[in-house]
Order: sequence, then structure tokens, then C-alpha cells
Amino acid sequence: MSKPRTEPAGEVRSGPPPANELAALRSGYQQGTVTRDALWQGMGQVHAALLQYPPLLRDGDAARIEIDGDGLRLRLRNGAVFEWDPSDVRSPPNMVVAHGAYEPHELHLLEVMARGSRTVLDIGANIGWYAVQLARGRSGDPTFRLHAFEPVANTHATLCRNIALNGVGAAVECHAFGFGEERATVTFYVPQGIGTPAASRVPLFDQVPQLEVRCALVRLDEWAAERGIAAVDMIKMDIEGSEIFALRGGMATLGRDRPAIFCEMLRKWAAKFSYHPNDIIALLAGIGYRCWGVSPAGLQPLAHVSEETVATNFVFLHPDRHGALAGALNARPS
Repeated sequence: MSKPRTEPAGEVRSGPPPANELAALRSGYQQGTVTRDALWQGMGQVHAALLQYPPLLRDGDAARIEIDGDGLRLRLRNGAVFEWDPSDVRSPPNMVVAHGAYEPHELHLLEVMARGSRTVLDIGANIGWYAVQLARGRSGDPTFRLHAFEPVANTHATLCRNIALNGVGAAVECHAFGFGEERATVTFYVPQGIGTPAASRVPLFDQVPQLEVRCALVRLDEWAAERGIAAVDMIKMDIEGSEIFALRGGMATLGRDRPAIFCEMLRKWAAKFSYHPNDIIALLAGIGYRCWGVSPAGLQPLAHVSEETVATNFVFLHPDRHGALAGALNARPS
């Protein structure tokens, strides 16, 4: 594995910024080293790349790309808008441009789970893809509160800007820390050329240069007590293999509130932390939860994860609280 490079906390980059060919042309013209015709022709060649985007926007979830002095934004057909960093290659905006959509089935399930929820925790919020859209879906409901947790400082800053861009700040509170078994400051690894969604407490990708950043972790139980959270209704968790540690740090809250849980579990990432997704299933089963695997065909009851399991996202429901929710989640969107 390549030796990690250390960056100060908050300084997460995906590589050196590309040379700005347009700015260089303008500067050269102003300095007299580029002729007027060369300026126009050179700029025209760069501008022509923009013509490749309209065909991508005719179908799929992206409505338009916005450019101003602050950067690039991707606006969706549902009205949500997100900063777009093309170098953050696995970020949701890049996935929408590349594929036309990003996890639409998962978003639908989370929207259904959030409908009757008052307090939602988005653990591993990244740039706010789900936080923004869940909050927009509950616009105008003063009883709804979403807490978005993102420990990587630069990503947290993008999360906060996306919350502001979408005008959902009254419903969403952003937190610059993550959850674990104990309160600590730890190293996160951000793989270069792969992007911030793959940031984790261990390097997930071999032979890829890593940026190291220091991030704060707290225990969910301690945070809920300190904030006086009366009840947690729903949790969405996607933290690249650290899921079991965040859950262990919140078992009192989970046992008390029995929130609906949407959780990513990848065997390959769990192995990096020396556990198996079945350990999470057993942990939550100990307080009465049942597990379902998420697939486009609907939720599938799942007693354990095997090598044949295709699902990577899972829903945990407590029969004492979510008797009707599994059926609602299996209903197809209208």
C-alpha cells in the first residue's frame, strides 16, 4: 500500500487543481502574449466540451448544470441542488451525471421510513445527498428534525453549504463528528482519485495513495443524553465499515427508542475491521430487531449474510414498533 500523506485536519483534496486553460488564455491576451484570434479560438475549443452535456440531461434525474463564480452545481428534476466537484469521482452528483441517477430505490425507501419520523439521524451524511432530500420531503413540518453527521472537515463544509443551498437549515443540523464505541480523535483515510464517500478509519483501497485527516468520534448514547434527545425515530448509517462500532456506542438509545435503521453492510469493508455483517445482525437481534436485505424487487427477510448475498444495504425493524413499515417499504413508488 502506498504510504499515506498527512494533511492538517480539514484539508482534504482529491489531487492538485487542474490548470485553468481559459484563465491562462485570458491572462496571456491581457499580457500581450496571446493574440485576439488565438484567445477566441482557444476558448472556443474548451467551450465546445459543454455541448457534450445536453444529451446527458435529457433523461435521468439531472435537470441542469449551473456555473457561477462560486463553482459548479447540479440541480435535480425534483428541485434539489448540490455542489458538484468533478474530482470527487464517487460523489452522488458525479454518479448522476455518469449514470443518470444515484440510488433511487434507496432514496425511496428512506423517504418512506422518514414519513412518520420526527427525529432522524443521518450518520455518514457525506455531502448531504440524503439529508437534503429527506428534509425537502418534510418541508414545512415543524416537528421534523434531521441530524447530519460528517466527521471529515472539508466534506462537512460541503454538507453545510448544500443544506443552505436547499433552504432546509431550519430542519437539518450538521455535526462535524462521527460515532464510535468511545469518544476519541482518530485518523480517517481518504483515497486519492476515488473520493470522499470512501473515507474510512482504515485504508479501504490497496495501492491507492491516501490522505490522512484527524476526525472526532463520540458515543451515540452520550450525544443523545447530552442533547436531551427524547426519541430517535430513524437512523440512516453508511460509514464504510465502522457501522458496528457506532451501533455498539448507541445500544442504550437503540434499545430505548427502537428506531428504524437503514444500514450499509459490506463484507469486504467489515473484514478490514475484523468482523462480519452477521455480527451486526446478531447485535441488533439481541434487542429484538429483524433484518431485511434491500433489492430493487423489494425487501427480503434475511437471517444472515452469506457469500451469495447480493444486498449491500439492509433495513432493521423492530416488530414492537414497525409492524406495518415492512409492507409500506415493499410497496412500489407511485
